[in-house]
Amino acid sequence: MLCVNLLLLTCLSIVGLVSAAKPAYWVGTACSGDGVCGQANSQCYLDGCMCAIGFYYSEGSRTCLDSCTDLDTKGYYHTYPNATIKENIVYSSTEDDCLAICSKDPKCLSVEIRVDGTPCYFRYVAASVSNWEEVAGSYFFQKNCV
Repeated sequence: MLCVNLLLLTCLSIVGLVSAAKPAYWVGTACSGDGVCGQANSQCYLDGCMCAIGFYYSEGSRTCLDSCTDLDTKGYYHTYPNATIKENIVYSSTEDDCLAICSKDPKCLSVEIRVDGTPCYFRYVAASVSNWEEVAGSYFFQKNCV
């Protein structure tokens, strides 16, 4: 099959030499309260699209996954404003230290930071619907998948 300039990518895709394109980066895009964000396992939270509670954002596929075996250790987190989980508090420190420590600890899955000046906390659990709570002045950070 002969492919020419503009048709090259289409041709390569048809013959299986190029994988399907990732969706555009959609996290944080504006949405209304109807919950429609156009991605599986996503939700509209505080007028911005993000992964639904209990799902991991995958940097590689730009999708929301129900489990993750390859967590990001570079310090990228999916951030939920005004949210917290209430269990398995492991460590408290300054905000910068807390995020840095969690990034280096493969067992750390999430961090909670409160804007009232209390220490932050990192946890060996991720969010799930059962332990999720909205708390004004809190930020919940969950590690992304690679």
